Amino acid sequence: MPPFPLPQELIDTIVSELRCDEYALRAASTVSKRWTHPSQRILFARISLSPSKHYFKGTQADLLIRLHNLLASAPHIGPYIRRLEVDPSQDIPPDFQYNLALLSRLDEVRIVDFAAAPISSLEHRAAVGELLSRPGIRHLFIGAGAWYFGDVLPCLQAAPHITELALNDVIFEGYQAVASLTDTPRCSLRLQKLEVERGFHGLLEEFSSTPGVDLRELKELRVFLGVRNAQMALRCRNMYPVVAIENVLRGTKDLERLALDIYLSGAFYPTLRSSTS
Repeated sequence: MPPFPLPQELIDTIVSELRCDEYALRAASTVSKRWTHPSQRILFARISLSPSKHYFKGTQADLLIRLHNLLASAPHIGPYIRRLEVDPSQDIPPDFQYNLALLSRLDEVRIVDFAAAPISSLEHRAAVGELLSRPGIRHLFIGAGAWYFGDVLPCLQAAPHITELALNDVIFEGYQAVASLTDTPRCSLRLQKLEVERGFHGLLEEFSSTPGVDLRELKELRVFLGVRNAQMALRCRNMYPVVAIENVLRGTKDLERLALDIYLSGAFYPTLRSSTS
């Protein structure tokens, strides 16, 4: 069977990702035709718009332009993309909506702070809201940075179809959350999996009490405070984390999996044991 060349954009991506000898990679960039589509499905399943992950000196907008050009020349790649990682605090060009129309099988969105700023804000909420409102989106990750819960709420309100949510390094600020709740529609979430990692130790309590958040069908709960937040909770005899977990356990119908970090599972084991018995 004669060799079949891969798309030039794919070859360039492989070269930039691996940072190997460009000539050798281009010489080996022809594959059997029957492997072309399987390889593209694997390579394009997860798209990150982080310049650092591509060893790319441009911006997220530049990468979105490259993605736009790729989908314009090879629209069959659009359905291969299942996960998209985007930073809504950075510029999102207008043709982002065109790209969304081609991502027919996209089911996971990761909202990440590429710059790792101390506190971030979701400035481009409209574009992200359009992305999260797609019926096919089932998994949402917000983290890898520090976000105010008041900024995160519009994302949750725009994503009524998600069943799995992960909050990582999210900081709760009461006044911002209240302002967001009064100015925008309430959430409408029925989650089956919830993961809270690091961030403020009272986040789980505040999130579970947010109007419109339904955890009664939750099947998996994962809570990892992180060293600093766990030590703070222990030192201050702060029982917010365990009380929040107890409330979730009481409200769920059939929780199948509970995963806690060593601080919760060790220091609060007697309380958790009595709450589940």
